[in-house]
Amino acid sequence: QVFVGSEINLLFRIIKHQQFLIVTAIKTIASSWIELESDGVTETRAENFTLVQKRLRNNDLQIKTNSDYCYVDADKLHYPLTLRPWKPGDYLYPFGMEKKKKVARLLIDAKIPIHEKEDIWVLVSKERIVWVLGVRNDNRFKVTKATKEVIQFSLKRH
Repeated sequence: QVFVGSEINLLFRIIKHQQFLIVTAIKTIASSWIELESDGVTETRAENFTLVQKRLRNNDLQIKTNSDYCYVDADKLHYPLTLRPWKPGDYLYPFGMEKKKKVARLLIDAKIPIHEKEDIWVLVSKERIVWVLGVRNDNRFKVTKATKEVIQFSLKRH
C-alpha cells in the first residue's frame, strides 16, 4: 500500500511474468455489467473499449479474421445481452471445438499476462458466453450456411 499526501490512497502490486517484474495499479471496475438492449447498429462504451454491433445479411458478409471481430447467428442470440468482466467458473465452447473450456484456461493458453486478465470482458446471451472479447467466440453461436442474418461485434480498444 502506498500513501501519497494525506488524502490519496493508491494500491499497487508487483507481478512476476516470465523474466519480468511488472508494477501495476490495482484496478477497480466502475460498472460490473452493461446490458445491450438492441440488435441494430449500436456502440456501447466501457472504460477501456467500445463494443460496436451491426446487423448484416449473411450473403453480404465479408468476414474479418482479426480477434477484435466476432460474427454470430442473429437467431441464436437472446436480448438483452450482458457485457461483463469474466469471472472464475465461466466457460464457453471455443470456436471450432465441441468441448467446453473454462475462460481461465483459455486466457492461460492465449498467454495473457495476469495484469491484463482483469481487463477481459465477456458478452453473454441467456447465461451463455457468446464471446470472450478480443480472445475467442463460442462455437454455439457460429455462422453457418443456414444463417440468414448475422450480428457483427467489433472491439475498439482505448
